[in-house]
Amino acid sequence: VLHTGAGGRTMMSIPRDTLTEVPGEGTQMINAAFSIGGPPLLVASVEQLTGIHIDHYVELGFGSVINTVDAFGGVEICPKQDMDDPLARLDITKGCQEVDGLTALAYSRSRHVTALSDLDRVARQREVISALGDEALSPWTFLNPVRYWQINDAASGAIRVDENMGPFDLGRFALAMTGESQTCTMPNLSAPSDPNRIIADPDRAPALFRAIIEDSRVPRAVCTPTGRPR
Repeated sequence: VLHTGAGGRTMMSIPRDTLTEVPGEGTQMINAAFSIGGPPLLVASVEQLTGIHIDHYVELGFGSVINTVDAFGGVEICPKQDMDDPLARLDITKGCQEVDGLTALAYSRSRHVTALSDLDRVARQREVISALGDEALSPWTFLNPVRYWQINDAASGAIRVDENMGPFDLGRFALAMTGESQTCTMPNLSAPSDPNRIIADPDRAPALFRAIIEDSRVPRAVCTPTGRPR
């Protein structure tokens, strides 16, 4: 969920293993909503879970993001530990480094080498998205016509938007993707019925949802990289 306004720009991830009510389908992992009913059902599920009205959606195809990253000439990522994940085809060392599109994709998909699995993965996905936003708004993107054409050609296959989203809305989306935005994962805890699933934390999540709804500043205590308490 990407919010812009007087309260500041906030990007909040909802992990795929989140249990919630999917309209007409009962309790499901939230990623099932997209599989069952595409963007409209996913939007309805997010609205029901959070109470946040979703104005528009942007669908990012991470496979095509490979080409977008390569069109930029790479992006910077900053893994906090060495990561050797054969399932994601990833083998990188700790520390900030420039990577190509294939490595950026693997980094954003890896979920088997860090302690919090998918919660760590969504933080890395936001990191890659923010890095793309920073590159997209770089003056070099607009001053170099070859780079500008390459990026637009690569991104055309990576992004789908709803039919009501105009150029102004898309511009605000691109601006909010940058590293200057506050990034969070939905406050969460393990589901009592299944430790491999999570639910929105009833004590902390409402404060984050309410701040976005009211366009007020998000409290730092409820905005954490993994959604777990600081």
